[in-house]
Amino acid sequence: MFHVGCRRCCADRAAIAPLTSVAVAGVFLSLTWGLVFDRAHAADTAQGLDISTSATAVLQGVVGPSAAVEADARRVHAPFSVDVGFALPLRSGGTAGLVLESGVGAGPDGNLSSISGFNADAVDEPTVHICEFWYEQTAGPLCLRAGVIDLTGDLDGNAVANSETEQFLSPGFVNNLAVEFPAGSGPGVVATVRPGAGLELAAGAAEADADWTRVVARPFLAAQLSQSSAIGGRDGSRRIYAWRNSLPHEDLRCDNRGDEPGYGFGLSFDQSLVKTVAVFARVAQQRTAVYSLGSSWSAGMQATLPRLGRVAQTAGAALGRNHTADPWARVYKTEAEGTECSDELHYEIYDSFRVHEHLAITIDLQRLDNPNGDAAAHRVWVPGLRLQYSR
Repeated sequence: MFHVGCRRCCADRAAIAPLTSVAVAGVFLSLTWGLVFDRAHAADTAQGLDISTSATAVLQGVVGPSAAVEADARRVHAPFSVDVGFALPLRSGGTAGLVLESGVGAGPDGNLSSISGFNADAVDEPTVHICEFWYEQTAGPLCLRAGVIDLTGDLDGNAVANSETEQFLSPGFVNNLAVEFPAGSGPGVVATVRPGAGLELAAGAAEADADWTRVVARPFLAAQLSQSSAIGGRDGSRRIYAWRNSLPHEDLRCDNRGDEPGYGFGLSFDQSLVKTVAVFARVAQQRTAVYSLGSSWSAGMQATLPRLGRVAQTAGAALGRNHTADPWARVYKTEAEGTECSDELHYEIYDSFRVHEHLAITIDLQRLDNPNGDAAAHRVWVPGLRLQYSR
C-alpha cells in the first residue's frame, strides 16, 4: 500500500511547482521503467510495471476559545499531496518497489499542539522525495524486504484504522501513539514468516533517526506476531508486538542519565461483526522513565452504509485516550508552576462517499479534550473535508 502525504494547497506558482514536479517525475519514471528496464528484463518479469497514483486534499478548520486556539490555527488549512508508486514483479518471486511523494501544507498540527494530531497525511515537504525504495523476495513461507522502508505499514497494522487517506485522518487512529517509530523513511529490512493457519511472524530493523549516518549504531528494532482467522464466519486479526528505539533519551527521574533507550509493546485487533460492520481496538505501553506519553489506547468501528444511488458510503467512529506518564507529570507540574497534567481524549467520526471509482469525498469531524495533556487547556473541534483520488 502506498501512503499519501498531505501538504497545503495554494493557488500560487510555489504550490503548483512541486506538484508539477511529481507529475513530470511520474511520467519520466513510467517511461524509463516501462520501456527500458522492463524490456531489458522481459524474460524475467512475471507481468508489466504496476503504476499507482494518489492525490489527497484536506480542508480543516479549528474551532475553540481564543485562549486555546491561536489566530494562525483558526484559519482554514488546505494541505495537499501527491504520491506516485511503482511496483515491478519478477518471475523469481521478487518485487521491486518505488514510491515518490510531494506536497504542500502542514495542516492544523503546524499551529496547534497536541499528542494525537489531526492530519496524519500532512507532511510539509514541497520537494519530490523518495518515500520508499525496496526490493522484496519471496520463497515459500519466507519473505524478505530491504531498502528504503516505512515500518508504520508493517508494525501495528489494522484493517479498520490504518489508512489516513481512506479511513480515520488523525495520526492517533492510524498507528498507536505509544510507539516511537523511526523519524522517517530510511534504510531497513523486514523479514516475514507465514507458517500457515493464519499465523505471521515479522521482524524489522531500521535506522532510528533515518538520517543515513548511523545505520547500525542507532537502530529501531521490532517484532510482531499476527494471527488472522474467521470467528463465527467473520474475518479478524490479532497482533502483539514489541519494539526498541536506540536513540538517546533523557531519564526523567535522573538528570545525569541522557543516553537511555526507549522501548514498549502493544496489541492491535480488528474484527468483522456482521457483513457491514467491523470494529477495532489498540493499546500500547512504552517506557515511562523516558517518555511523556506512558500509554495510549483507541477503539472504534467502521460501517458500510446503504448506497446513495450509485454512490457507495462508508462511515467510521473512534475514540482514544493518551495517558501522561507519571515521571513526566511530576516534571511538568514543577516547571509549569503547579499546572496539572491530564489524559488527552480524542474523538473522530467520518462519512466517506465513493462518488467515482477513483474519487472519494469524506466529511470528517474531530474533538480534542485536554490538548497536549494540559488539564487547563480548552476543548477544540476540528471539522474537515477530504478529497482523495487514486488509481
